[in-house]
Amino acid sequence: MGAFRALLLTQIGEFLDESGMTASALGREAVGDNKLVTRIRGGEGITLSTIERVEGFMSARRGARTTDGDQVAA
Repeated sequence: MGAFRALLLTQIGEFLDESGMTASALGREAVGDNKLVTRIRGGEGITLSTIERVEGFMSARRGARTTDGDQVAA
């Protein structure tokens, strides 16, 4: 699970860098939990459902930016 957590945190970090969003805003907007990223970083468990919601949120946000004509790093 450690490698998976590291991968998820890498994906979240890249999204935060690209979007300029804060970690608390990501958690709040994606799943209604502004402490989500802090909890993951602290080693707390995360359900598959929550992972899917976070990944879906990040994907949708990236898609919205490309639709608006903004450049998104690949």
